[in-house]
Amino acid sequence: MNAKENRSIKGVSFSHDNDYEAELYAFATDPARGKFSHYVKRLIDRDRASLAQPALNTTPAPVVADAITAQPATRVGKTIAKSFL
Repeated sequence: MNAKENRSIKGVSFSHDNDYEAELYAFATDPARGKFSHYVKRLIDRDRASLAQPALNTTPAPVVADAITAQPATRVGKTIAKSFL
């Protein structure tokens, strides 16, 4: 089996008329990122690794405005204790 039969080659097209795609092309082919195929393979690997991890709960905790702006109590009496029940 020769080297060509042992590889899969996929093409990616970028439109130079579309600003977004042109920027993607310029970014991906920047020599600082190394060879294009290696860069794409690293992106695929990162994507694959992130799918294997359980999703984090990104729902923010509710913010209670009164708790933030209220002044701390100097004395805890029955009235204050009842308000928490």
